[in-house]
Formats: sequence, C-alpha cells, structure tokens
Amino acid sequence: MLFPTPPTDVVFRLDDGTIPAHKPLLISSCDWMAAMFGGPFVESCTKEVLFPNTTRSCMWAVLEYLYTGRFCSRPDLDAMELIILANRLCLPHLVALTELYTVTVLKEATMMGADIDGDVLMYLEVAQFHCAYQLTDWCLHHICTNYNSVCRKFPRDMRAKSPENQEYFEKHRWPPVWYLKEDDHYQRACKEREKEDCLYQKRQSKRKWLFWNLPSSPSSNSSSSSSSSSSSGSSAII
Repeated sequence: MLFPTPPTDVVFRLDDGTIPAHKPLLISSCDWMAAMFGGPFVESCTKEVLFPNTTRSCMWAVLEYLYTGRFCSRPDLDAMELIILANRLCLPHLVALTELYTVTVLKEATMMGADIDGDVLMYLEVAQFHCAYQLTDWCLHHICTNYNSVCRKFPRDMRAKSPENQEYFEKHRWPPVWYLKEDDHYQRACKEREKEDCLYQKRQSKRKWLFWNLPSSPSSNSSSSSSSSSSSGSSAII
C-alpha cells in the first residue's frame, strides 16, 4: 500500500470479542457516533466503548457500511440483529439495505422449497418495532397471502399478534371471508345438484324398466285373438 493505515483510536467491546475503529471516520459517517464521541459523554474521552447485545459480525457489517457506504453480507450475519443495531445508530439506509437482503434470502429459501412462515412471523414484530417498514410490508403480505396455511401451523403465534396486526390480517387475508362463504355455498349447491341428478337418473331408469316389462293390455289381447279366429275361419271356407 502507498499509504499506511491510520492507527485506530477506539475499540468496541462486543459480546464475542473486540473490534478496533477510527473515530474521525465514524464521526463523519454517522450522526449517532458524532454525538457520542463529540458530545459530553464518557465515550468521548475513552478508548473503549461497550456495545452490549452486539456480535462481531454485526458490528463488522456496520463499520463496513460506515467506511465504504456499502452493505456486505456475511455467512454468520444475523440480519435481524443488524436491523436492530442500524436502527439504534440512526442509519435508515443501512436498515433499508438489510431489509432488501433479508427479503432476498427469504425468497431464495422459498424457491428451494423451504418453509419460511415461522421466520416471517418472527421477523414481522422485529421489523415493526425497529422501523424496518419495507420488511414489515413484505411480511404482512406473505402472511395474508398464505393466511390459512400460517394459521394452521402457528395458531398460537397468530393469536398472540397485536390487535392492529389481527385487524390487518382479517382485512387483507386471502382468501377473504366472503370468498370462503361464497365458495362453501357453491360447493353445497353443487352437491345438492349432484344428488338431484342422481335421483333423476334412477327414476328414469326405473320408468324405462317398468315400460318394457309391463304385461300386454286386454285390447291388444282381444285384437290378437279375433285376428287369429278370422284367419282360422278363412282357412275353413277354403
């Protein structure tokens, strides 16, 4: 390298280790960091900052974004944890990029045949609480589109949702309640029609059987006997 890397002047202590960083770059890229390091806080004059409930992979993603302006996914990255941290640091653009990444992963899992309903239910509450509005809309759409399946697999989780979510589900669920009622009425009508057609066919078959198996009428018998007697009389005259 032509220029040496500037020395770090702050260390973030995380749940699973530490990560060094540079205050000037953090201050210029993040208002939250600028307020923490430039304001009357303890962190402004200390070289170690404690970040509880945060992992190294999550903080690495934040630092890479602050240093480069890009989102870089990692195999060990927890997207929900990153959304929480990005919202905490007032980084809405990073939240949006993480939302896009999360939805892409969920769609790919669906195409591979994986069941994502449980993950979507969990992501919904996290997204709503931490201002991930795009992910919230996507989760709501997925749940409403697969409403019957989700309710069948996770009845308790669905009942535990907030009243606002319950109202949204009932309003936008597919199929809607009116469609289910109409479909039930149609199916019942079809079954009744099938029964009526079956009874009608049986009656028609019985009528045909009776018609072909009725005994000959008296008039036909008398006419046949008279014709036979006349023929015998004619033969006698001859």
